[in-house]
Amino acid sequence: MLKAFVYMFKDKEFWKKYLPVFCFVVLANIFMNWAGIYAPILNEGVKNPLYYILYIIGFVIMFVPYGYSISALDYAFKCEENINLPFIDIKHNFLNGLKVILSGALLIVLLSVIFLILGFIRNALSGTAGEVLSSIVTALSFLILFFTSFMGIAMCCNYVKKPNYFNFINFKSAINIANENLGKYFIVYLITLLTAIVTYVLSMVVVSYMVLLGYLGIVLYSLFVSVIWTYIIYVYAYLFARSVKASSF
Repeated sequence: MLKAFVYMFKDKEFWKKYLPVFCFVVLANIFMNWAGIYAPILNEGVKNPLYYILYIIGFVIMFVPYGYSISALDYAFKCEENINLPFIDIKHNFLNGLKVILSGALLIVLLSVIFLILGFIRNALSGTAGEVLSSIVTALSFLILFFTSFMGIAMCCNYVKKPNYFNFINFKSAINIANENLGKYFIVYLITLLTAIVTYVLSMVVVSYMVLLGYLGIVLYSLFVSVIWTYIIYVYAYLFARSVKASSF
């Protein structure tokens, strides 16, 4: 699995492929971090419309890196050893990124409905028996979140192999994909989770210092985060592709 963190550097044109994607990630992060300046304080609500405008611009720009990550995973599937990394294709990657976002939105809507129902049930319970059932509902909510995150890799792989708006809510297919190579899949899940946590914590530490520098801090923090997350695209592409078997599709 250590190969996932170094294989991309064997591509002689790696930097030509990395830098354009990096630029889009930087630009998107600058806008979204800039929007953070106008973010609401606690429950006061958004007072400045720039918050929405800047964040939406950054979010839309990120469609290109999202779509590119799908291409990187597709290339990782096709190449067993020496992976020929893809070049960025702005139009193609943008449209793919938009489709992925819409597909993921269906999963978010489904989970939102489920948690609304569970929340209603928990609030409706009362008494000693109600407290016990409320704890069961809370535990069930955590299990649903864990299951969804665990199936995330399989969902992404299934999407690459069979692009479909409903792939992220096709739990039966995701379970079959994970079960084909469950031991390795679980290891990849743990590595993915660990790298995400480490990256997030590191980002929070850096932003706590960068925020003191105003607009310069926004730019420096955006550069820092973008370097890491652009690199992570390639790492995850390798890990995800090696966590499942071709026979699963």
